Amino acid sequence: IFHANVIGNVLAISILLCSIIILHGKPVIGIFLAAFAAIIGFFTFSKGTWLMCAFALIACHLAVTALQGSKISRALRWRQYVSYAMLSLLAYGAFHFREVVWRIILAKIAATDFEASAVEGGSVSARWGLIMSAIRMFLMNPLLGVGISNYEYVNRMLESQLGDAFYDDDNPNSAWFYVLGCMGLPAFVCFALVFFSCIKFLNGVPIQSANIRAFYVGLVGLVIIISGNVQREMLTAYYYWVLLGILARWQLHRLHFSYPMTQ
Repeated sequence: IFHANVIGNVLAISILLCSIIILHGKPVIGIFLAAFAAIIGFFTFSKGTWLMCAFALIACHLAVTALQGSKISRALRWRQYVSYAMLSLLAYGAFHFREVVWRIILAKIAATDFEASAVEGGSVSARWGLIMSAIRMFLMNPLLGVGISNYEYVNRMLESQLGDAFYDDDNPNSAWFYVLGCMGLPAFVCFALVFFSCIKFLNGVPIQSANIRAFYVGLVGLVIIISGNVQREMLTAYYYWVLLGILARWQLHRLHFSYPMTQ
């Protein structure tokens, strides 16, 4: 799939949104869409996408399980059973084609070439070099960074300092380090506050069990962190901000019913 990491981010966040659909009492459609997105995500040939989709699917499973903690109708209970059956079918498919899946994973690991430098084509080394370049940019101007459009130019200026870690690109492939290097510390703090607000809003999800809720929040937060560290598009792509808006609305709804307004 072209632009694998970009599409992979959309798919992973979509699966997280499916977990919200499940928690709203529609587990069958939520699991169906999540499974469909996960299958497409496998063909991105992206390690980050695979990891995010796996965590997001676990979040969906927790969402289905959380429905047991509340008084639900017989119809919803049957939809819950159907959801478990669909998840089991997805797991069986992965097990049935395990040899093909494992070969693809090994091929991706071989293609990554962890030991190669950025100059030699190592993707991990290239990403690390881009991050180191962003950190150097931050140190050059901690308050304002080097400017939103100047990453590529300054990165080339730092080629001699980076050595074998240098990789020519117009961004560090990380929203976090792009903000840090190009916009400075105040912008980085603001961006971090947005992320922590998103995690805070997750406390409003209707999961009665504190342990399951904590696990669910941790998985969602982990997917978002990975998402922001494999692509810069998290800054402008709609999916992250839609998720944030949904969670904010959920939090307001919870507070409204917890503290009803008086006339």
